[in-house]
Amino acid sequence: RRVDMSNAKANLKLYPNPTVGNIITVDYGTRITKPLTYKIIDAAGKIMQTGNLNNQQETIILNNLQKGNYSLVISDGKATNFMKM
Repeated sequence: RRVDMSNAKANLKLYPNPTVGNIITVDYGTRITKPLTYKIIDAAGKIMQTGNLNNQQETIILNNLQKGNYSLVISDGKATNFMKM
């Protein structure tokens, strides 16, 4: 299946990365007009946490995640953005 990255959100920022403690801040880069869904996925593809982003910049509290490699997946229903954490 072909993946079109031409409309990907190049301004998406995630910090601090790697995380310190149990919080991470997501800056979507543009104004959010409707809630976006997010998933935090571990290296094996298991969904560890889900939620919504309602503002351009939001802090996510990471619920009991062990040290490891995770990906943040943000979707607006039309496009999906992936970012390694």
